[in-house]
Amino acid sequence: MPIRIAVLPAVLLLAGCGIADKATLQWHASTCLEGGVDPEEIAAACSSVIQGAKDDKELLRSAYRERAKVSYALGRKVQALADHSKMIELDPNDAVAYRDRGALRAELGDISAAIKDLEASARLDPTDPVPWFNMGVARSKVDDREGALAFNDKALKVQADFMPAVANRCWLLAVLNRDLDQAGKACELALQRDPQDSNTYNTRGFLHYRLGEFEAAIADYDKSIAGDPKVGSSYYMRGMAKQALGRHDEAKADIAEGKKREASVAERYASLGVDVPPVP
Repeated sequence: MPIRIAVLPAVLLLAGCGIADKATLQWHASTCLEGGVDPEEIAAACSSVIQGAKDDKELLRSAYRERAKVSYALGRKVQALADHSKMIELDPNDAVAYRDRGALRAELGDISAAIKDLEASARLDPTDPVPWFNMGVARSKVDDREGALAFNDKALKVQADFMPAVANRCWLLAVLNRDLDQAGKACELALQRDPQDSNTYNTRGFLHYRLGEFEAAIADYDKSIAGDPKVGSSYYMRGMAKQALGRHDEAKADIAEGKKREASVAERYASLGVDVPPVP
């Protein structure tokens, strides 16, 4: 899930800076916090603020947060992780910093540490569904789908209309191949909120496939591909549905396209119990 970054207001910029050239610091702070320029320039400006505003905790937190955001966008996840840790040092009650660091740790494969951070975030802000949702995402990364569903449902207890968790509930139930009626209701609710969500069409396509509704699966995968043609699983599973209907030439082309776009797609879906139907 995309990391959410809270931006502190620029009005805090110069309070207690404690350095000689406040005008220079103001310029760096403006570039760091207001953005609108090259990401490398933003990162450099934030670094200058961090070096110059040592006595201003609020400004430092703001600069670390913005540098973390830009570092993540540039693919520097380790730097972003370090900046979130600095934010937590400055304010141990920063729920967003714990939440974002947890999400990063999950992306980097440190699931145990990720869960601890996300649990801390949930304790600090029990009104935020995102930590619970991210805990579910983290458990999915190690194929603990039951655990993922349990965390996802906790997110929905916090906020029943949190659409990422609603859509993810549809996917997890389809993957687990149970309560498929509930999965369908979750997908319908998510698509009512966002009728253009290609990811949810991909999910509902898989649900239709599970139910043996192959024409409906193809229709949803068509919509998923129209919205995001880069996703290999949409082609692959559309091909599987076509194969089940005996449309073998079309199926062969779609399955090949899916594998081209995602090399491991066949193995991934085989792990969910989906195998290529034999050609008569």
